[in-house]
Amino acid sequence: MGDVTSNILAGFALLLSCVSLYFSWRAQQSVDRQEGRRKLRIRPSLLNGYFEKKPEGHGRVYAFFLSISNPSDADNAVAAVDMHLSYLTTTRVLMTVKLASNNEYAPTEIRSSGAPLTIPARVAAHDTISGWCYFPIEGSLLEGVQVEGYKIVLTDSHQLESSVEPIIVQEISR
Repeated sequence: MGDVTSNILAGFALLLSCVSLYFSWRAQQSVDRQEGRRKLRIRPSLLNGYFEKKPEGHGRVYAFFLSISNPSDADNAVAAVDMHLSYLTTTRVLMTVKLASNNEYAPTEIRSSGAPLTIPARVAAHDTISGWCYFPIEGSLLEGVQVEGYKIVLTDSHQLESSVEPIIVQEISR
């Protein structure tokens, strides 16, 4: 009789430990999801992209309309927006120039279609902001080169970077 009772108690203890293991696993999943929501990050999306040649014929102004979301549970801010322009030189060397966003050089065609993104820009938890970013570039840098690609890099207030790469950038002509 003692063996049967100890086997029943051992089975009951095994069942109880399995149920406890299941509930602790579910609790850990919940904690992991909460921790993921607290992770600081911003997500940029490109809504539109253009470039316009400067009126005096020297250089271009690139304009990108960005949507920036903050999926985390903590507020964040966009501290800097840069464009990395990659191009091939006449000697076939791939170069990249980093240009800071500058709202003073907004192309006239775009200026009226939305507000510029003012940096720094606060992005509340679970919120989205949008705005135009402008990147002027001198004509001497673009003479005889082939533009290979663009990357818009956002740096948040914690020095974490996120980026978006425009595939097609349309030229505005007057």
